[in-house]
Amino acid sequence: MRDLVKRTTPYGWWRIIVLISLALCALILTGYTVQPAWIINTEDETYRYYQSNILGKDYLSCHGPEGIRVAKVRERAEFLGILNDHGNQYLLIQRGNLLQAYPPGVVKAEEGALILTLEKDLDSCCIRDVDLDGTDEILILSGYRLLIMSYQGEAIRSYDKAYPNLKPWKVQCSDVDGDGRVEIALGVFKESEFHPIAAKRPYLYDWDGETLIPKWRGSRLAHPFEDFIFQDIDGNGTDEIVAIEYLEDGRQAVHAYSWKGFGFESLFQSRPFEEVTDIWRGTEGDVGILQKTSADSEEIDLVYHEGEWEYEKNNEEQ
Repeated sequence: MRDLVKRTTPYGWWRIIVLISLALCALILTGYTVQPAWIINTEDETYRYYQSNILGKDYLSCHGPEGIRVAKVRERAEFLGILNDHGNQYLLIQRGNLLQAYPPGVVKAEEGALILTLEKDLDSCCIRDVDLDGTDEILILSGYRLLIMSYQGEAIRSYDKAYPNLKPWKVQCSDVDGDGRVEIALGVFKESEFHPIAAKRPYLYDWDGETLIPKWRGSRLAHPFEDFIFQDIDGNGTDEIVAIEYLEDGRQAVHAYSWKGFGFESLFQSRPFEEVTDIWRGTEGDVGILQKTSADSEEIDLVYHEGEWEYEKNNEEQ
């Protein structure tokens, strides 16, 4: 009997250790990210995706109605947005130089559909139904080259043109005049007739389904700027351009402009920040920024109220 106890006890402890280890791994995979990296909803189901790094290895996991799926990834998966195709939804994912469409629940690269193999770095990307046909287009800027693509069971390319003279660095979509049609905005780096110094400038184009038609190619905003987005901050049905601008003392501010039919007019400017390193569209018309200080970085939500910005700090650590 003693011999039997001696033989079975190590096995019992080993089994306990294995079970504890598996439980810890599952806990890490499900709880490593406090919030999902992204969420996709179908008509009846919800899929939550998480990214984790465990012992130097990157993992992508999905929690859905079929359970938990986990895959180790060679290149960290970067979520670029959700594609809509007449009610079908896909995740647009970048893995290395590949852009892929993932159906809900997919975590493995070989199960995703290839959209594009990038020849150069991805400079900017925007998702919008620019032709209002019920299918989102993917606007891709890579190496001064603008591509407009969609995914309808397969990748479809509708526009492909390089703009080396404009040196574009960002692509965005907007509706600045509230007519329901989508404009395409390019952030370019070039000289202008009235300001013959190479600088960042916002150019605005209409889209007729085949080509870009110039709508506004302004020489500059009120101040030199670093980055911009479009957002309907006041809820009036038209998008404002919101830019990170440089002040004369070297600090930065967030400046909003509204469309006046022939160009943009200053709406209001934020208080000064030491440095703003990122800006993005929030939900319900707010604008998110990442402020960098000498001590730390923090997220701040800028909310429009009665002609001024209200500042709401995001307490999550950066």
